[in-house]
Amino acid sequence: MFKSSLAKEGLLSKLALALALVIASGPLAAFAQSPSQNQPPVNPTITAAPDKLKEKVSVPELPEYTGKSKYLHGLIYPSSTDNKKGPTYVMVFNTKESENQVRDWWLNSLRQYRWNITYSSADVVQGTNKDGSSCIVQIGGPVIGQAKDDKSSYVIRYQAGKP
Repeated sequence: MFKSSLAKEGLLSKLALALALVIASGPLAAFAQSPSQNQPPVNPTITAAPDKLKEKVSVPELPEYTGKSKYLHGLIYPSSTDNKKGPTYVMVFNTKESENQVRDWWLNSLRQYRWNITYSSADVVQGTNKDGSSCIVQIGGPVIGQAKDDKSSYVIRYQAGKP
């Protein structure tokens, strides 16, 4: 999905890819959909800067990964400007399992939690649930500089459907 030549060469970190996903669905995407300057954007936007997450956030609507993973870092964005959507969490993890195992686990687990899978590929699983929440899980190689036996990583981008 975001496999540019820079990403293939390892010049972009997984967090940069996650932030690109957030930016792609943020103010610029909403502005592009706005019919004129005098009307508000079609989609609500996130306008405030994110705060850093000191530890992972357990989201009741999402399954807890049951493989061997380590939380690395994350961000929280405030609710949307119209307060129709809750906060957005972006969290990065390294795992001991292969990319295929991690992808299959997320695909199957989100389905078990009754998420509607709206997109999946070799490295992305995306879905929505009945409450209007959305989740994108991007899977890739391990974040460099962590444990030597890490085999993969995943980035969760979760936006709560209700504030």
